[in-house]
Amino acid sequence: MKALIAITDETTVNFFFNQAVLNRLQGMCEVEFLNQANNLKDRVRGKDIILTSWGSPKLTKEVLEEADSLKFYGHAAGTVVPYIDSGIFTKGIKIVNGNVALARSTAECTLMLMLAGTWKIKENMNKTRLGIWSDLKGDKPSGLYRKTVGIVGLGEISREVIRLIAPFECRILLYSPHCTAGEANDLQVELCSLEELLVQSDIISLHNTLTEKTRGMISDAELSQIKDGALFVNTARGPIVQQEALKKHVINGRIYAALDVYEEEPLPPDSEWTKFDNVIATPHCGGYSEYWMGKISTVIVDEIERFLHGRPLQYEITEERFTRLTLK
Repeated sequence: MKALIAITDETTVNFFFNQAVLNRLQGMCEVEFLNQANNLKDRVRGKDIILTSWGSPKLTKEVLEEADSLKFYGHAAGTVVPYIDSGIFTKGIKIVNGNVALARSTAECTLMLMLAGTWKIKENMNKTRLGIWSDLKGDKPSGLYRKTVGIVGLGEISREVIRLIAPFECRILLYSPHCTAGEANDLQVELCSLEELLVQSDIISLHNTLTEKTRGMISDAELSQIKDGALFVNTARGPIVQQEALKKHVINGRIYAALDVYEEEPLPPDSEWTKFDNVIATPHCGGYSEYWMGKISTVIVDEIERFLHGRPLQYEITEERFTRLTLK
């Protein structure tokens, strides 16, 4: 078996394929590295395995035509949509990614933002700097315990969020066209419409993938249905929410927002999102937990081992699943 690590950025290669991971991979197959992004087409012939990550060149239709031996494609990152041509599914190639690790990290970040938002951590830090102390007469943070949490979209991240908030005894509402009643029962959540979720939830957490159908799905109409004082959390993708509409509801003080993603990334240094008192803004760091980032390549190598031994893959991306992955 021959494998090509098609990652040209040295920092990315060294992070994901450190010596321990590389030694394990080399114990299973012959490993080569791609040095220049523009010559992938010339290097894929005779390769059984191709591995990519952020910044890798795309497996275009032309590249796939040259990939005469390709049997396994592993992406050491999240969505594969920008990195492979959909024609790959006609060739019987197994496709996996390391999204499970990123999902666990992002779910932890989501919980952090829920807690920071419901405890008004930004406002309370400012009070500390001003010497304003808490007392019985002041406003009380709502906290997360026994609140109604609305989850928009069901996937690896939202499943983990549901698991993480279980100790807080929240009522969990879920809007997802892809969730069955049986699965909702297993997750101990209440399936409902988007409107019902927005109206009833104390906390709304967005977890849809960015597709042409979901782009801009949260508009002024949806935001207007959110109850006063609710917390809106977005660790999914910025363009799912119409940014000017969200800004309007933040400016009038009706809702509190905790955001890790934006329409424009990275944010300019003078961005309004960093200046609002009722907005917690983090720099799209949800997937960057030290522990889980270190597990991404392990997930991929584990899958290669299963593939080589004829065992079922745990994180295979089917063509149907591919159509629902985020665009970028």
